[in-house]
Amino acid sequence: MSSSIPGATFRDLLWLSFASASCAVAGTLLWRLFLHPLRKVPGPILAATTGWYTAYFDLLKDGGFVEHLEELHRIYGAVIRIGPNELHFNDPKAFLAIYSNSSTFTKDYYFYRCFQQDESSFGMTNFLEAKARRELLLPMFSRRAILRLEDVIREKVDELVCQLASYSSSHAVDMTLAFRALTLDIIMAYCFGHCDDTIKAPEFRHPFLLAQATRAPVCWLFRHIPISKFLIQASPRRWLRAEPQAFESVRDRIAAQVDEVIADQAALEDLGRRTIFSHLLIHSQINENGKALSNSLSRTSLLQEACNLVSAGVDTTANTCTVGLFMILHNTDVHRKLIEELCEAWPAPQQSMPYEKIEKLPYLTAVIKESLRISNSVVTPLPRVVGPQSATILGVCVPAGTTVSMGQPFLHFNSDIFESPEAFMPERWMGEHLGELDSYLAPFSRGPRSCPATNLAWCELYMSFATIIRKLHLKVYETTRL
Repeated sequence: MSSSIPGATFRDLLWLSFASASCAVAGTLLWRLFLHPLRKVPGPILAATTGWYTAYFDLLKDGGFVEHLEELHRIYGAVIRIGPNELHFNDPKAFLAIYSNSSTFTKDYYFYRCFQQDESSFGMTNFLEAKARRELLLPMFSRRAILRLEDVIREKVDELVCQLASYSSSHAVDMTLAFRALTLDIIMAYCFGHCDDTIKAPEFRHPFLLAQATRAPVCWLFRHIPISKFLIQASPRRWLRAEPQAFESVRDRIAAQVDEVIADQAALEDLGRRTIFSHLLIHSQINENGKALSNSLSRTSLLQEACNLVSAGVDTTANTCTVGLFMILHNTDVHRKLIEELCEAWPAPQQSMPYEKIEKLPYLTAVIKESLRISNSVVTPLPRVVGPQSATILGVCVPAGTTVSMGQPFLHFNSDIFESPEAFMPERWMGEHLGELDSYLAPFSRGPRSCPATNLAWCELYMSFATIIRKLHLKVYETTRL
């Protein structure tokens, strides 16, 4: 028995399908432009109709959406519609509302899935699951834990200083790679008990480090074209371009490390100190198929947590060190004041200076805070989904289910808070309004989903800046501020 329409030809069915699809598209566009709850929020018409507006800047403009957001806010004001169901804000009150400790907003799954870390503390969108994982990790990033790690951090910083000192006075060094090598070695050592000694690689160009630095374009591809993730993973490596190859090679390297510690947990215990993964493995009973037993962590979850820790532990701190060092060397007065303070507090540089003394130096602290502010290590807005009830942000009624965000640069470069925000002025952190300014410094985000490794980052920053400025005489080489 035929189910075809009597008298209908293939061409008729094709036109019917086309007409149906056109009606569906037209209906969606009409809804988004004229009936949607966000229809009155200003913004580009194209952004209100399709998510491909953002994709254009991420994929074809090398992640240039943040720069475009600055222009949009100049045109449309403090609240703009940047997607069919997404708003971006440019006001400190909005930042504090979206990322407050009491916020019930959840991470946007459609954004965070691109990092392939759904089972990590970073990628989990379920609030209770994320809270449990965070509580599991926090003891390893407490102040007490980081003080126990001080010797490891000092050893790696000293290795970096020795490596830099081994070059001649005319030798130019890419400090971006140098600082990434430092933070990579530290986080790998803390995770697994040993590292790849990327600091000792010639010119700091270790293959793992170089591969690790190429992840961003691939993440944007995964975000806007989710099927690309499966195509890349299913394709032979030789068919892939350099960036996807590097992305997968990083995961392979970390997966091998995770498998190694799972197979030989006793080796971690023999180190004489707790590592992040010896701590996690206490809570992770895994069978031969990589499945978790009872309520423990699976191999997949351990792998994704490792990828999260390595990427987060490298990028943000290394970027702050790079930008901060350039600013110090670029500003003669800042450099002079910092050296004077360090020489007075640390008269014998051949001897170690404890972290607890370094962190009490006021001008160094001001320099680090200004470096954190001006470097904006996390530039991309971190989206949250409003819920379970609607919310009012900057006077706008935002329905539950709406994605909202505000990028750190819009907070850290707000001229109403920071005078001359483009200028590198450590002195702003030593004035009478210090406490007020501190409330607007959010390099590690804010709220219940903020970075749990803040204590580690501060320790690395203090020891890196203090040791390098005190022991080395560096100059800026063919580098200018854009």
